[in-house]
Amino acid sequence: MSYKSANIVLFIFILFFATNSNSQNIKNNSVPVIIEDSKQSNIVTSDINKQKAGKIIFSNSPIEPGKVNQSGLSDTFSSTDNIWGVIYLKDSFMNLTQSNKYEVNQYIIVDGNETARYSFRMLPEKIKQTFLKTEIIVPPDKALTKGVKHYVRGFSGITEGRHDVKVAMRIRDDTVAVGSFTLDCNDGTEYIKELNNDYETKSMKSLMMPKPVIRDVVLEADILNSITDLPGTALKAVITDNGWTLIKNLSGEPVFRTINSAIAFRKPEGNCSMVFISFRQDFDGKKYGKTHKYAIGNSYDIPCENVK
Repeated sequence: MSYKSANIVLFIFILFFATNSNSQNIKNNSVPVIIEDSKQSNIVTSDINKQKAGKIIFSNSPIEPGKVNQSGLSDTFSSTDNIWGVIYLKDSFMNLTQSNKYEVNQYIIVDGNETARYSFRMLPEKIKQTFLKTEIIVPPDKALTKGVKHYVRGFSGITEGRHDVKVAMRIRDDTVAVGSFTLDCNDGTEYIKELNNDYETKSMKSLMMPKPVIRDVVLEADILNSITDLPGTALKAVITDNGWTLIKNLSGEPVFRTINSAIAFRKPEGNCSMVFISFRQDFDGKKYGKTHKYAIGNSYDIPCENVK
């Protein structure tokens, strides 16, 4: 067989093998539609973020960013509705807060008057997000955020009739997102007042400090000693991580490390609270420095006898 003929035969064999191999992969692999759905989901999430950037949307059921059911959204609610929302930003919290240097502030404004405000710093695991789920009027047994308690309290003095409600998020001097809806209270305001009462009493009785994931007596003492600018007296530190999380720069060099905890406080008025706080230690190239606050998360009133 000539050299040219051999090459032709080899080419046909490779072509035959490749065709059958691809065909077999497609036949045995039953996920091409799922892959496309995944791509579609990413596209939808991206499109929603772009379309809604700077806006806050609302629904009477929980909303999952990227899976928004447009038919479930509303700008009118009754005084017996629960209200969830999603805040979409034009940039990440990391950039807007300058890596958590600045607090995030969320406001409730009813008929032009501010009735509630909640200030917080983003947790490290959420700092890169360009969205945030929020709860405006939600029962304690369904609530996953601290801010909702303040918002419900802000609505507790509302009167009968229709009210214009605006929800705004500000970072430094900039309003980074805003949304509005009508709250129809013509059927009374009892439900909202009951929710407020639940937050103030019932929901706190069963709260306990979490069990520590690890124990480090020296670190726990260091954490307690580092908290000097929060109201009240720090009573107990519980480490809720299984160790430090190392944060590196783009060159792969360690910059600082973080660890999460739950801190029990006795407040100036005598009652107690539990606050979830993330701490950090900066790396100077040789060793890690002092422990100091990195981000403040949710806070809950807790019976002092439950601080064990």
